[in-house]
Amino acid sequence: TLHAVVQSLTPVHRQGISVLPLVGGLSRIPPSFQVNELARRTAEALGGTWQPLYSPAFVHTEAEWRALLNSPDTRLVTDQWPALDMAIVGIGHFGFQTELRMLFADYVNLEAERALAQAGAVGDICARFFNLQGEPVGAPPWGGLVGIDLSQLRVLPLVIGIAGGAAKIDAILGALRGGYLKVLITDEPTAQALWDQVRAGEQV
Repeated sequence: TLHAVVQSLTPVHRQGISVLPLVGGLSRIPPSFQVNELARRTAEALGGTWQPLYSPAFVHTEAEWRALLNSPDTRLVTDQWPALDMAIVGIGHFGFQTELRMLFADYVNLEAERALAQAGAVGDICARFFNLQGEPVGAPPWGGLVGIDLSQLRVLPLVIGIAGGAAKIDAILGALRGGYLKVLITDEPTAQALWDQVRAGEQV
């Protein structure tokens, strides 16, 4: 989804912005979908600058995770997250046979999947999982995750979530209830389904 957004950007006069990735890289994603590449292309389209995050998203040991977080290259990006003016995020939905296995197969084992399911996980933002009420769930079954925390997202001035489709209704609801989004961009059927939830008395 974010790749499609970046593809649609029209080059404009220099905006003087700085673009940062919000999560490390995933080896199973094609190069054109990697967060560093998305950041680069966004900056180029809007005439700004960008800073790559030289770190994997998932780290297998706690010691390695702590070392990465404390490295100067990683902190060059992560130390700037609290000062962001705006974040643009996709919303993943929790499905054993779909996105979870496609994106996280090398990092989340069956035991971790079951733990997330039992905790009521419905979706994720930047690989941070949450339930239908928007509460974070699931301590990392890996050594650690290099990515912005949901609590950091919640306090940013503007967070734009982009997601659509019937499969993502619960994930979008959870993201909205958690207060992680200030703006939602979606398709008309998904928006109607969310509105129907509101009319039925569901809190959003």
